[in-house]
Amino acid sequence: MRGHRVDVRENVRFRGAHFAAWTHGCYPDSSVVLAVELKKLYMDEWSGVIDFGHLDELRRALGAAMPAVLDTLAECAA
Repeated sequence: MRGHRVDVRENVRFRGAHFAAWTHGCYPDSSVVLAVELKKLYMDEWSGVIDFGHLDELRRALGAAMPAVLDTLAECAA
């Protein structure tokens, strides 16, 4: 994407996860929280200017992943 190397990894530990823990604690039989982290390549952090073209690419990439996520969740529920 835009000359940047895409890095897709799973099970990479990150600090936080408070929302995921709270959600699972409140709704253990009916919730799934997927944490997605994006490096801020879609904006200039110093000026706050957003590259809307790049942001749209990220939106499309995440949207394209949704069918596989939903299929996997359906398999887990079966």
